[in-house]
Amino acid sequence: MKELKLGTSLEMLAEPANPYDSEAVVILFQGKKLGYIPKHKNSLISRLLFYGHGEILEARVQMIDLTEHPERQLRVVVKFKDFRK
Repeated sequence: MKELKLGTSLEMLAEPANPYDSEAVVILFQGKKLGYIPKHKNSLISRLLFYGHGEILEARVQMIDLTEHPERQLRVVVKFKDFRK
């Protein structure tokens, strides 16, 4: 995925029917699954997405390191959007 760069905006989608974690949040880039938000960090994000409040969140690429294990090559940061501007 050569298009991925630092700061690239990503999509998040709640997966309440996920058989392993009912609060699972998948991270997508151009419709392709990149991975999940870790289970110990996904509860609030999952609820906000599930109840339709995803517009207040933004997910962006924070780090890319292709020398790492495939599950650790990408770091994503999720923040509340700042609408005060």
